[in-house]
Amino acid sequence: MQLKLKLKTQILLFILSTSITIFIVAIGIVSFKAREAAFNDAKRLSNTLSEKSAILVESALNTHMGSARSLAYAFREWEQFDTAYRAQYLNNIAKSVVEQRSDYLAVWHCWEMSIIKPGWGNKTGRESSVFYRDGTNSIKHKHIFRDIGGIKRYSGYHVVKKEMQEFIFEPYWCSYTFEGTDKVLETTVAAPIIRDGIFHGLVGIDISLDNIQELVSSIKPFENSYAFLVSNDGLYVSHPDKKLITKKISEINTKEEKEFHFSQNIRNGRKLSFTAQSNDGSGLLFITFSPLQIGDSRLPWSLGLVVPVDVITQHANANFLLSMLIATIGIIILLVVIILIANKITHPLVKVIESLKLLDKGVVDKKNKLKVQSQDEIGEIAISLNNLIDSLDNTVDFASEVGKGNLEYEHTLLGEDDKLGNSLLEMRNSLRKARKEEVKRLEEGRLQNWISTGLTKFGDILRLNINDLEELSFKIISELIEYTNINQGGFFIVDESNLEDVHIQLLSSYAFNRRKFIKKRIELREGYVGQCILEKGTIYLKNIPDGYIELGSGLGFSEPKYLLLVPLTFNDKVFGVLELTSFEPFEKHVIEFVERVSQSTASTISSIQINAQTAKLLKESRGKSEQMTHQEEEMRQNIEEMIATQEETQRRENSLNEEIEKLQQQNIVLSQQLEGLQDGGDSDSNSVQ
Repeated sequence: MQLKLKLKTQILLFILSTSITIFIVAIGIVSFKAREAAFNDAKRLSNTLSEKSAILVESALNTHMGSARSLAYAFREWEQFDTAYRAQYLNNIAKSVVEQRSDYLAVWHCWEMSIIKPGWGNKTGRESSVFYRDGTNSIKHKHIFRDIGGIKRYSGYHVVKKEMQEFIFEPYWCSYTFEGTDKVLETTVAAPIIRDGIFHGLVGIDISLDNIQELVSSIKPFENSYAFLVSNDGLYVSHPDKKLITKKISEINTKEEKEFHFSQNIRNGRKLSFTAQSNDGSGLLFITFSPLQIGDSRLPWSLGLVVPVDVITQHANANFLLSMLIATIGIIILLVVIILIANKITHPLVKVIESLKLLDKGVVDKKNKLKVQSQDEIGEIAISLNNLIDSLDNTVDFASEVGKGNLEYEHTLLGEDDKLGNSLLEMRNSLRKARKEEVKRLEEGRLQNWISTGLTKFGDILRLNINDLEELSFKIISELIEYTNINQGGFFIVDESNLEDVHIQLLSSYAFNRRKFIKKRIELREGYVGQCILEKGTIYLKNIPDGYIELGSGLGFSEPKYLLLVPLTFNDKVFGVLELTSFEPFEKHVIEFVERVSQSTASTISSIQINAQTAKLLKESRGKSEQMTHQEEEMRQNIEEMIATQEETQRRENSLNEEIEKLQQQNIVLSQQLEGLQDGGDSDSNSVQ
């Protein structure tokens, strides 16, 4: 009873008070930071919205500049027009643009007199043609000569001519009826007419700024916010207060101009944002400027966005109040939860003690696990005890499964010092090792039996087909493909029938369970077959790309990805090549088997060639004179003995190499005898003569 009271008192006095304090401080800091972050996010949002709005206004102005640019591109080929109709043609284009675009007040083109009138004696002077709308909305035309006596140094025309850049005029009031009662706020976008790097003139479009003002007035991303447009020289182009139109922003906001120098930033096309007091003192305003790049003009305008700070912080303040409300509710809930935990904390302690007593008696049962969900020290004790019960139960299950022969059953140790678990794992690992060695031994035995069976099978093939090399080659390659379960292959032989034309011949080919009647000749040292003969060693290529086999292989197939070339070598002489291709990799024992078959096959080919050579020599010797009858009979006997020895050698594959060597020695003796007989025959012939 004293233990329960002690723990409960500690929880109420220390944990509860500390948790509440930390909770309040954390909520306060988080709420303050959240409020600050929300304010910064709102400012960033304002900057982003200002930039997007600036893009809309910029796009509208660039549309007009694009029209001027298009006209300038069209007019720069003016010399191609017939002289008599040139002016009329250009005027018709300008007039049609005014007719098609109701938002254009005037379209005009201006030309350097020195360009369009050869022989013009003055350095200055320009000719202008203007099409404009009068008060009745009809289109009028005016032809004007300007700057005959000299150009105004700082006029828009002078700037365009000097810099040869597109240009937007500062906003100005204009009346096309010349009465002054119907003035329209407008600007002019101008594009130079340049050909071969020479300034010929420019095209200008006078546009009303009413549509731009409507567009700017519609930009209200926040409550009580508004936008305004400022030209490069700092003149208000659009503002909710119409009285400020064409007035300088620096003269209206002198204090902010001194502090933030926004006029200079506008001229340089820089972004700018700051917080300032409103003119009427009603509160703080967040002001941001976003530049507008109009064509390739070096005179950017700027869109300003004004947002009351209290509007920006309104959402942050609401979140702060909501956070404080949540914090209060959380503290109440925390108080109730801690009291409940204090009342129930002794119950799991009793369960822990009972479970430990059962373990002490050797009783391991998952039913004794504790159902505790708390995350405090008691909860950790309960979790550790549950883990201990699980681990011991797993140890019992592991020992039982291993006893049943299940060596793949996994077991997690209780710890590094778990002697029982380590002993069981060592026992299991020893049993695993013994089982793996047994499986490996059986697999090796199976492979050896497969190789032995195959060698016996191919030994029979070699023995039964010794008289027909072509049929022997087909039997070897077809049975080899079937026995090794690969896709296709070819049997290549070195043709030495003509010593002046030694080459490689495809003797037999077999693919996809069908015999392929392909005649193919390969020169020595050509392709991988030639390389295999030259190197006298096995070549195994993996991951052959498409088309690679066709280039480097004797068969010319491109589909398989794996290529195996094994030389038919006997007594260091290569008689041919076995070429095998497969979609799957060649296993090590298959390569070994093919190499052993190739050795036996090469030995048989050697015997066949020796027999053929011997038969040839016998045929030649029969044509000799009767004086060689005794020697021929002796030679025939020797040949019969050699053939008998060869057949006996083939029946006993293990002694094949030894018997072949004896046969070659007999062949050498026989050759010497034949040469002696030939020499004797020649001597007799000379004697008769």
